[in-house]
Amino acid sequence: MSAQRPKGGVPLSWEEYEAFQLLLKGSAASSSFHAVSSSDLDGTAHTDKEMLMHMSSMHRTWRGVLKKRHYTGKSFDDAIASVPAGVNPQDWQIMCAKWNTSDEQNIADRNKTNHSHQSMPYRKGRKSHYQLKDDFRLAHDREPNRVEIFKIGRCKELPDGNEQWVDDESRSRYERMIQLSTPSLDSESGSTPISAEEAFVSVMGKDRSGRIRCGGSRETRRTWYGTGEGSSSTDYQQQINNIENTLRIEVEELRTEARRRDSEMDDMRRELEQLRKRESEMDDIHRQMLQMSTFMTQFQTSQRFAASAPSRAPEDDHVDTDAEGDDYDDDDC
Repeated sequence: MSAQRPKGGVPLSWEEYEAFQLLLKGSAASSSFHAVSSSDLDGTAHTDKEMLMHMSSMHRTWRGVLKKRHYTGKSFDDAIASVPAGVNPQDWQIMCAKWNTSDEQNIADRNKTNHSHQSMPYRKGRKSHYQLKDDFRLAHDREPNRVEIFKIGRCKELPDGNEQWVDDESRSRYERMIQLSTPSLDSESGSTPISAEEAFVSVMGKDRSGRIRCGGSRETRRTWYGTGEGSSSTDYQQQINNIENTLRIEVEELRTEARRRDSEMDDMRRELEQLRKRESEMDDIHRQMLQMSTFMTQFQTSQRFAASAPSRAPEDDHVDTDAEGDDYDDDDC
């Protein structure tokens, strides 16, 4: 059987999945596995195992979706004939044959029975914890803790302000978490409140390997708790909080610097406007001075011209003398 990878975003073919199972069990990979091998993965052996576990989980999820949509409720022959789009026909035949065995049918029946007895079911369907975290972050502008994610996934806020829980067990455990993480008003009790993360672990128990409750499908104890895998993620969360605080301080400093520069730019604009106003006033004064200078030049020129012109001599018939007067008198006599 070839190891052709089906189209449509299928994580692994059946042969690749079987090879991954051999790797996870510590056995050598079969000769038909060519896509990915242990030596092709970078990092430590623990990292390689986590990657293999994640890819195996992807394949199981993909098989579950195919079985629910294209196998359940059909006869074996009809299921074999209706190959889902993007699935290798040979892989589909292998999966249908596996599901049709008595062992697989017994497992499916047992899972249905266990699911009916399951407590604290998740009520958000296919909406992941990462989507819940994104919605919470947009609504509250902060990261949610696991206690809050637990409530969002199992409690519905009704329009009248009441809460509708999926079952009494979920409500009871949430109330215990809140009680542990909330300071008591009774000073005689002597109980010291703990963090929401510690309250979650105290009520729900230690996280199992490969799974972090209300953390997300990609989270493991190593990624969640950091280098040390303990019952509490206080140190790891403290590191995250320190990084967030540092980034928040840097962002605030950048905003303060931006506001300071904006203020300086406003001051510079005002000074520039004043300089332009003064420049306009100086231009007006300069024009007035030019006009005054022109006027003074013209005035001085006219004065010099008047001073340099010769004086005009008086005419004789306008001059009266005593002799003429005497002669005039003699004639009259």
